[in-house]
Amino acid sequence: MVAACLLHTGIRLAAVWDIQQSSCRGRCCRRGPANGGNGIVTLSGRTRAVAFVCSLRDKGLSKKPLWRTKEDMSSEAKQASSSLRLAKGEEAVARVMVTSVSRLLKPDLLALLAHLQRTDCCDLAIKVFDYARKEIWYRPEASFYFDMIYMLGRNRLIEKAEYYFLQLQEEGLQPETRIYTEMLAAYMLVDKVDKAMDMYRMMKEAGCRPNELTFTILVRNLQRLGEVAAIKEVENDAVENLEEGEEFLRNVKTRRKNPTLN
Repeated sequence: MVAACLLHTGIRLAAVWDIQQSSCRGRCCRRGPANGGNGIVTLSGRTRAVAFVCSLRDKGLSKKPLWRTKEDMSSEAKQASSSLRLAKGEEAVARVMVTSVSRLLKPDLLALLAHLQRTDCCDLAIKVFDYARKEIWYRPEASFYFDMIYMLGRNRLIEKAEYYFLQLQEEGLQPETRIYTEMLAAYMLVDKVDKAMDMYRMMKEAGCRPNELTFTILVRNLQRLGEVAAIKEVENDAVENLEEGEEFLRNVKTRRKNPTLN
């Protein structure tokens, strides 16, 4: 029944039998009736396990990793990255953008952008990001902005993060919970409590439900800064929104001995 179900969903099963010819010579291989397709093969009274390999590659359903390492980048993307890093001054960078970056195909351009974001090359990432937004294939996506805001926030470039947060909305996108969370985390990183709480309340008004990461960032930093009134508001929301809110808060406060922002 399991095999029939897998075949019905279009998943190919490859059975790999590691059976030496010497051990199989003169013996017959049969599937025990009691096994019923459970991956066990009977060999003259002995059993061996059968390894099944499930592959979705033929159906185009497998996804590539979110981050591509430098080794995963094409030679053209690597060359563009090196040229951008070596360029000195705005004119040199603009020249590389025209001669190298503009020639990249969509996957290579996105790989280059992800590499620059991951390595905190903020100025270069901004230029490539803005260039990508002008490409004919570009379609607004919240996740595209999330990676940018995350990089800018952790590097304390608050004004740039705010700019792209507004750009996201101007393109008709609704910020997700994780984008709101990264914005308030960026504010907390530079001790802008009022802006962080405004972003938190804006998040709730927009119908985005805070998650554990949201509450962790808020509780730990509000405790660090001694914001008693704000802590009470956030803790009440945590109890209301999380299944085990009270236990979660106890754990967060216990781990406060090792302070962290995220």
